[in-house]
Amino acid sequence: MTLDGMIARLGVNKFLPSGQEMPNVICRFDTGISSLNLGDEIINGSAEKQLRKVFSTEQFFNVSSHNGVSGKSIYLANNCRLRLVCGSNLLRKNLLRSGNWNISPLDIARLTPLTLMGVGWFRYSSSPDFLTQALYRQLLSSCYTHSVRDEYTKTKLGLCGVTKVLNTGCPTIWPLSPEHCQSIPRRIAESVVFTLTDYSPNMVRDQALIDVLKVTYKDIYFWPQGSGDLIYLTQLSTDGIKILPASLESYDELLASDIDVEFVGTRLHAGIRALQHHRRTQIVAIDNRAIEKHKDFNIPIILPNQIGSEMKAGLRDPMSTDIRLPQKDIDLWLGQF
Repeated sequence: MTLDGMIARLGVNKFLPSGQEMPNVICRFDTGISSLNLGDEIINGSAEKQLRKVFSTEQFFNVSSHNGVSGKSIYLANNCRLRLVCGSNLLRKNLLRSGNWNISPLDIARLTPLTLMGVGWFRYSSSPDFLTQALYRQLLSSCYTHSVRDEYTKTKLGLCGVTKVLNTGCPTIWPLSPEHCQSIPRRIAESVVFTLTDYSPNMVRDQALIDVLKVTYKDIYFWPQGSGDLIYLTQLSTDGIKILPASLESYDELLASDIDVEFVGTRLHAGIRALQHHRRTQIVAIDNRAIEKHKDFNIPIILPNQIGSEMKAGLRDPMSTDIRLPQKDIDLWLGQF
């Protein structure tokens, strides 16, 4: 018997009693719960705003993807009208070794299938293994169409046999309409807020980034998006840098203030948050997420090998922001509900 057949034979109801359906409740697997990365908070807050356009009166039941799912949460999730998985790098070539999605084969067997919303693939990788392919076919809905972050993720899911997929981009970019982008300044700002990434350190690259910012901007702010970012910053030359508190509220306050500030840094969603606040942005592309978003949607990026004189000159040049939203696919995905 194939693995698909074995999982199907187990059946959901063999593990959980049937309960009363909750047609007014939407289950959300929230990557922001128990996360030490404030980017997950940016993703899920943006996702909820988009979902409220469709589910304006429903209640949301939020479940942690990082911490794992209890039997009670699975029971409640299965009785919700819909089960959505929101954002982040949850998908990978070996699902059972994922550090971001704490889910077991038993959980997958018990869960009624889930629908993806702007989910991405973890780094560039080889093809998913046989077991992961089967688990994704069981875990992900074949009735609803899935939304993924980029074309690379869509291709990887296709290798698993999950083909009802739209490349909508992450929900964080959905508000970045042509009208919104036109309101983002073209000229360089007086000040800059930047980020670094604790789990992807490169002291030569990151010191060079700081050095360029110091000679380009009047005031420099640092926002620690991840739990280890500030500790990493202390290993570099940081004279004159103003440190923001490690909260999304403090970052939003700066972006919403009268300070003439723009964003340059390695944290993707800090950059997208700045775009949401109509701030000129350059994201240093240190992994597949920013690179693929640039390919698909023209998110503004700087490649690491451009840090230096090329970056310094580029920052001073006028820059237009022209995000290419896949609006038709976004509307199709939201409209299916």
